[in-house]
Amino acid sequence: MVMPARNNSKSFHRSTKELKYHTEVVNGYFHEERPKKGAPVSPEFFGLMCLRNPDNIPTKVLPIKQILNQMDGETINALSEPEFSAFSQSSFDVTIKTKNLPVLVRCGTGEFGIRFSSSKLQGENLKAEKALHAFKKLILRSRMDTHLNLSPSDLAIINNRYCLHGRGEIFGTERFDGNDRWMLRVYGYDRKNLSRIEFDDQKNHVMLVR
Repeated sequence: MVMPARNNSKSFHRSTKELKYHTEVVNGYFHEERPKKGAPVSPEFFGLMCLRNPDNIPTKVLPIKQILNQMDGETINALSEPEFSAFSQSSFDVTIKTKNLPVLVRCGTGEFGIRFSSSKLQGENLKAEKALHAFKKLILRSRMDTHLNLSPSDLAIINNRYCLHGRGEIFGTERFDGNDRWMLRVYGYDRKNLSRIEFDDQKNHVMLVR
């Protein structure tokens, strides 16, 4: 469930701040990368079911193809190298660091997929950090995103490989009276990959390679 929370200052901040563009489970592997047993797996799809959104807080979506078309070959090549580290997102309340990852992954379709987070992804050397910085600048300048003002019963299904998503700020409108924005977060996995993954009861929200 995704809603403003005030269990502590950390949960309050992360549940009400603006969420910059990212993908889900940024530290997880694509199945094309042939992850080893016990490794976290990134979902192919990300869904948001809206139960309440009284203040019309937007869900933002940005297809990466539009960003890649603006990038030079050198930056694309740098982002395709396994020279980045990623951490699990803070809402999971568990820290898993995955090393030696690329930002751009060639998918089975032949197109580039992406793992990205402004705060949970870092380059392991100067070249990688420079390429990551260039990518972030293009995102900030982009005017090609879509804002979805989801209403109760709306379901948005986003391709977690080819699209970035974010959220507008909730801080200042939160009430904690049973009427705040309330979404259900859903992860979708390609059927052919489900036989290779399992849920770990000790690590909430994490799917691991069987």
